[in-house]
Amino acid sequence: MLFKNLRIWFDPVSRSGPVNMAIDEWLMKNAGETPVLRVYDWNGAWASLGCFQSLAEERRIFGEELEYVRRWTGGGIVDHRDDVTYTLAIPRSEE
Repeated sequence: MLFKNLRIWFDPVSRSGPVNMAIDEWLMKNAGETPVLRVYDWNGAWASLGCFQSLAEERRIFGEELEYVRRWTGGGIVDHRDDVTYTLAIPRSEE
């Protein structure tokens, strides 16, 4: 068994990029002792990019058709126009 307990949050509200990233960051910092799986949608045409990605480079790829938001974690660019996204916040006690 991967986790003894897991809280699941199917977020019913489509949110903007900055709000989604703020919620994810809050979950990572405040998950408590139980892992949380958040499944959510985006309101609008968004792309998220990792903390080390170049916004100028991503705009050359997608142009102005998307709005951009930076994740506080790493990773590459993710086009969120047609996806359902999830975040898994795991407390250090589960490592």
